[in-house]
Amino acid sequence: YMQEIFDFPAIKKMFTDGFTICFDALNASSGPYAKKIFEEILGAKSGSVVNATPLPDFGGLHPEPNRNYAKALTDLAYSDNAPDLCCASDGDADRYLIMGKKFYVGPSDALAIFAKYLDIIPFYKGRMYGVARSMPTTWAVDMVAAQKGFPVYETPTGWKFFGSLLDAQRISLCGEESFGAASFHIREKDGIWAVLLWLNILAYAEKTTEEIVTEMWKENGRVYTTLHNYDELDLTLANQLLQDLIAKLPDLVGKSFGNYTVESTENFIYTDPITQDVSALPCPVIRFTNKSKIILRLSGTSTAGATLRIFLMQQINDLDKLNLPEQEMLAELADVARQISEVTLRTGRNTPSVIL
Repeated sequence: YMQEIFDFPAIKKMFTDGFTICFDALNASSGPYAKKIFEEILGAKSGSVVNATPLPDFGGLHPEPNRNYAKALTDLAYSDNAPDLCCASDGDADRYLIMGKKFYVGPSDALAIFAKYLDIIPFYKGRMYGVARSMPTTWAVDMVAAQKGFPVYETPTGWKFFGSLLDAQRISLCGEESFGAASFHIREKDGIWAVLLWLNILAYAEKTTEEIVTEMWKENGRVYTTLHNYDELDLTLANQLLQDLIAKLPDLVGKSFGNYTVESTENFIYTDPITQDVSALPCPVIRFTNKSKIILRLSGTSTAGATLRIFLMQQINDLDKLNLPEQEMLAELADVARQISEVTLRTGRNTPSVIL
C-alpha cells in the first residue's frame, strides 16, 4: 500500500546516492514493516533499522517517540556521526519522531511541512481538500494553508475528531501535538507513513531536513512550542484548578503579566461541522497580543491520578531568533502560565514532571 502512495523509485535513488537513515522501532510493532520497507525494498543499508524485534516488554525501552524516551536515537542525531535522518515510531506504530543532523522537527512543524509538500506526491495531487489539527497543535500549518488556499479545522485532542472530516472529504491531512499524523489513506495515525512522507519530501526537494524546515520559518516565522506536564495530581484538585481558571477568564482580558498582555480568552468548545456533536471539556485558552498562547487541559491517558498539560506557544519572526532552544524562548511565558493558573500555589509543584 505504501508503494501505491509514495514514489519509491525516487526514495530508493536517494539511498543509492548515499543518503543514510536510522529508524528506531523501539522493539515495538513497526520493526518488521520498517525492515521490509526501508532496508529490503528501498535499499537503506543493513542495520539502518534498529531495535526491530517486537518484544513483550519492549526490551526495557520506553516505546514513546520523543526526545526524552528515545534517548539513544536523539544522542545519535546530535552526534558528529549522525545519519541524514533519525526517526522512530511508537509501540503500536501510529506515531513518529523526525530528526535531521543535530536538528529536531516538532510535530507542529512537521504537520506544516506535510501540508506544504503533500500535493507534490502523485497520490495526493488534486486531492488536497484541507487539513485538521488538534487545538494544542500550533498554527504553523494555518500559515501554510493560507498560502496554498485550503481550509484548516481546529479540533479537540483525540483522533476520533478527524474521522468525520476525513469521511466527508473535508480534509486530506490531519495531525496532533503528540506526534500523530495521517491522511485519508487510513482512519488512524500512521508512523511508517509519516516517515515515508518525510523521505519522499526530501527526495523531491533535494534539501536537508534542516533546510526544509528553516526555509518555512523564514517565510512564515517560527511558532515555538513546549508542553509542561504535571503528573499524578489529585483529580478533584486538578479539575477545580481548571474550573476556577475558566471562571476568571473574562477578567484576564487586557491585563499584563510582564511583557505579555492578554488579548482574548475562551474555554474551547468544539462543534463537529459534520455530525454537529458538541465537545466541551474544560480547556481554557489564553491569547496574548504578541502572538503567544497558553492552553491547559487534563490528559485522558493518565496512568495514576490526573495529568495537567500546559501548552505554551509563541510566534517569532525575528530571523536571528529562529533556531534557539525552546525552553529559553518560552521561559517567561511559562512563568506567566504558572502565575495565571496558580498551579504551583495549588499543587505545591515548583516544576513540571515532564517537559516536552
